[in-house]
Amino acid sequence: MTASVAVYADGIGEHNCSPLECAPLSCWVPRVAEDLVLSTVDEECIEVANGGCIRPPVKAGQRGLRELRGLFSSETKLASSNSALVRSLWGSPFVDWAFSVSVLLRGVLDGFEWVCTGLYGPNADHHRAALWEELSRVRVRWNTACFLFGDFNIIRYPCERLGSETFSPAMFAFSDFIENNYLVDLPLDGASFTWFRDAEPQAMSRIDRTLVSVDWVDHFGDVSQRVLPRVISDHCPLLVEAGGVGRGRCAFKFENMWLKVEGFVERIKQWWEGYSFVGSPSFVLAQKLKALKEDLKKWNKEEFGDLAFKKKCLLSELMGLDAKEELLGLSNAAQSRRTRLKEGDNNTRFFHRLANSHRRANHIRSIEVDGVLYEDESAVKSQVIQFYQNLYTETGMWRPTVDGLEFACIGEDERLSLEREFSREEVTQALMEMEGDKAPGPDGFTMAFFQKCWSVVEVDVMAVFEHFHRYSVFERSLNASFLSLIPKKNNAIDVKDFRPISLVGSVYKLLSKVLAKI
Repeated sequence: MTASVAVYADGIGEHNCSPLECAPLSCWVPRVAEDLVLSTVDEECIEVANGGCIRPPVKAGQRGLRELRGLFSSETKLASSNSALVRSLWGSPFVDWAFSVSVLLRGVLDGFEWVCTGLYGPNADHHRAALWEELSRVRVRWNTACFLFGDFNIIRYPCERLGSETFSPAMFAFSDFIENNYLVDLPLDGASFTWFRDAEPQAMSRIDRTLVSVDWVDHFGDVSQRVLPRVISDHCPLLVEAGGVGRGRCAFKFENMWLKVEGFVERIKQWWEGYSFVGSPSFVLAQKLKALKEDLKKWNKEEFGDLAFKKKCLLSELMGLDAKEELLGLSNAAQSRRTRLKEGDNNTRFFHRLANSHRRANHIRSIEVDGVLYEDESAVKSQVIQFYQNLYTETGMWRPTVDGLEFACIGEDERLSLEREFSREEVTQALMEMEGDKAPGPDGFTMAFFQKCWSVVEVDVMAVFEHFHRYSVFERSLNASFLSLIPKKNNAIDVKDFRPISLVGSVYKLLSKVLAKI
């Protein structure tokens, strides 16, 4: 029996209604020989019960219902099956054997229509061509967003089966089907395999998976897929979540594209000279950068506007041009305008999909610490923080001694060179040698900002260096860091399988660079 797949979305709106709550519109089971619509909402051969559940027709045979209940109550594997058994299960003489069942759904909240296809793939390679043909026919019949899930009984890569080392023609055919139908093979979190044979010889593979169309992912946003523990079956259940990737609070991030706007440096200078704060040089610099963030946010909205609203306006204009072309035709200028709008929308969609893909890959849904698995978001955060606090906290007061050891000594000139004040030239040189587009720290400013606007911020930055040289202290906020966990291997779950890196603030990064060059 194929592994079960649950689809879940975070509750939103009134009555905590999920965006994945749908009403069935039509169900289709393709025949091997010809296409056949099994039932629709408008026909009498299907009943839609309260809550949107589909149940067999009233006239279904009692024998088929008993066998169907048996399949749901326990895992049953038949040695063989035939058309008579299939018709008795469905309670209809008009159906025949097929690999899949597809249902056209409409979202209760937004009216979004999509096709959900459950399938069970054949074990023999010579039958798989019929499976790909059948699924392609479903895509042709309903040219809309789709969601395919089930036991495909085939893997895509050798690493998805224990002991497999080479590709097979069946694997290539599977990947060709996915690419030809523009489907997305959702990454699997939590495990590498979905099916296990506990008896000897032991076997395990990833034959259960979920495939979705690009427009399905675009509509539901953050989509992830993870493995749940198996209890009875030899297959692991799969949980697909939409909107389940927590983003947290959106921090400020300086956009390097702003530096290309004409008059940007002059605008920064005007704002910078208008700030007035009292305190240590590092405190003044931290407060000025904080005030600059707010001015940049306001200016960005005024200069570039609400990007989401602009996109809706452009798409409306594009629809108007398409309608005008159907009725009257378009001029060359209008055709060029429509082409630019479509290319821009395609680029935007591409980068959104890329960002969503990275977000799914980077999201830590569960963590294992000392053999205990934590899945709750707050528990994951607290356990990671506690682990690294314990790791970097000293428990003893022992210190190594160097009594009686001889070390080479530096000369007087070298000692004076180490203790001299920071010069403007060495700070400027260190700044210009740094990468301008590296990921920023908590302050959100890239080094490209300081490089481009050095004439504006130089006095305040050099004051921080002079104050640090004299008192060896600076504002605590300048030393804040983002701790990022980089997995050392695929499907990392143990906290020790991650490598921590620090994203430090821009001023602290510059200070460290200057000290390293002394």
